[in-house]
Amino acid sequence: SRPRVAIPPARSSKPGAKAASPRDMLRVGDVYRDLPLRAAAYISREGSADKARVVVMLEPMEATASLKAAAVGLYDEKGKLIVQATADQESLARTPPMIAAVAKMGTYRMRVAATDAAGRAGAVDSTLDVSLTGDGPLTLSSLVLGVAEEGRFAGRMQFYDEPTAVAYLEIYGVPKGELSAELQLAGLEGGPPAVRGAMRITGEPADDQHVALGGIPIAALPPGDVVVRAVVSLDGVPVGAVTRTLRKAER
Repeated sequence: SRPRVAIPPARSSKPGAKAASPRDMLRVGDVYRDLPLRAAAYISREGSADKARVVVMLEPMEATASLKAAAVGLYDEKGKLIVQATADQESLARTPPMIAAVAKMGTYRMRVAATDAAGRAGAVDSTLDVSLTGDGPLTLSSLVLGVAEEGRFAGRMQFYDEPTAVAYLEIYGVPKGELSAELQLAGLEGGPPAVRGAMRITGEPADDQHVALGGIPIAALPPGDVVVRAVVSLDGVPVGAVTRTLRKAER
């Protein structure tokens, strides 16, 4: 007999069938592809020493799609759903939509699920390390990229025709020395920086949390990916670094 390979179809919404809710999609391992999604998570400090705040940005890959509902779930190594959170209408109205949760430090499988106004369902899975960067006198949050809107920082997952991107980083711990941060752009992860620039640090010297901000001119960049690296130093000596990929796309 001839060899055969059976590939089961991905779960799709049937005409007239009720679409699965994001919370339902967190409880099954089915693949939902009717609504293509992209998602990214950012880690920052929470009140407890063994927990961190997880902020998830998500958006449909189709610019014309509008999300109606969304949820995120974190699963431990045994596949047990440990943390879940659902986006409210205010969070869905953001650009991009955001979901916040609190989780213990550790490694998880993250599933982000959503439905749009047309009733399509989508889910995306990835590995997530919930931890702060650094184990010395200072620790760092994730590096977040975005834009300045009416004097406030607003995160972005992709950039298009914006003239400038803004890098945002939180620094935790009371610095014993002169605190500084540098923003670097490189073509490859771990590669040498092609562009360097100082970041502006807010807060008083005795504060245990500082915010570093840096502008990135992107108008002349061609579509593609650029690695953005933030390096934090005390008295000129690097003590920590975080990276994030900046993606510029064509509309």
